[in-house]
Amino acid sequence: MEPLIPTEETAVVAPAPESERPLGQLEVLNRGGRVTQRIALGRNPVRIGRAYDNEVVIDDPFVSPHHALLEWSDVGIRIIDHDSLNGIRIDGRGRVTDSELLRCGDLLHLGHTQLRFRSAAFALSPTRRDGRVPTLPGLFEQPLLRLASFLLVFAVLLLGNYLETVREFELLKALPGTLFPLSFIPFWALGWSFASRIMIQRWNFWPHCSIAATGMLLLLLTESLISYFVFAFDLDAVGEPLDYLFSYLVIAAVLYFSLLHSSATPPRQLLKSSIGVATLCIALLLVTNLARFDDFDNEPVYAATFKAPFFRLSGGESSADFFAATDLLLERVAEEVAEQED
Repeated sequence: MEPLIPTEETAVVAPAPESERPLGQLEVLNRGGRVTQRIALGRNPVRIGRAYDNEVVIDDPFVSPHHALLEWSDVGIRIIDHDSLNGIRIDGRGRVTDSELLRCGDLLHLGHTQLRFRSAAFALSPTRRDGRVPTLPGLFEQPLLRLASFLLVFAVLLLGNYLETVREFELLKALPGTLFPLSFIPFWALGWSFASRIMIQRWNFWPHCSIAATGMLLLLLTESLISYFVFAFDLDAVGEPLDYLFSYLVIAAVLYFSLLHSSATPPRQLLKSSIGVATLCIALLLVTNLARFDDFDNEPVYAATFKAPFFRLSGGESSADFFAATDLLLERVAEEVAEQED
């Protein structure tokens, strides 16, 4: 009987001898604290420096050509300073004078470069179950959502212009008023892209465009829905508070997802920051509106959006009540005019 020849499907890879397995990993971090590179550490010495004969070459002018040495011993991995000019510093433990035994999670500073040591026994977080459904922040990176959000915002703005037009609707005249609010989206994305480039070395321009477009769409839709709700149930008193509430929620959500695509900070901390900034924005808006409030405005603003009568779900008033209220209003206007003349 011929011996079985392992094929690509049946071949079994023998595990590496224990002496050859990594004892830990040396992680190179960027300014945002994210890992950009991992170097396996074993029993062989690992030299770190700017020179090209090192096992770990660091492109940092503040790192010496032969800055440090990682060496295995019976008690663990030690870092040894090779008489470097700027030395080695470990967070929470200070400067390394000669050599120091590394602990899992130690942050090492060599020049302007930050490294982190993870032992092979480092406890990992539980593996996530893949439901084949993209996470909510990841949705903003989908090209289909980008296109859909832009088209929906454009459609809602154009529909709003159409409903507010009391004369014959002309598309060419409505386009400038429709496209101008859309110009805010790329400017918003550009500002956040610079922040992303600085913090996590990624532009993320298109995800930020998608976030801004989705936020604008939500603001437009909630404003329209609230106006119809107020009209349907005759609840003028709650219209403005509802506008503020939903604007607050949308602003907080937009800031949160923008920060998620611009920072490596834990999401819980980003959520707190988003809520704080959104609260400040709404508070400033409230103070501004209250400061401009006056019983009599010489430049009144009239809403010209028409709503079909069947949207009115509350009880109406009779024609007699309407004309009586009109006469009362005329009397009040006449009294205001007389007071102003006096």
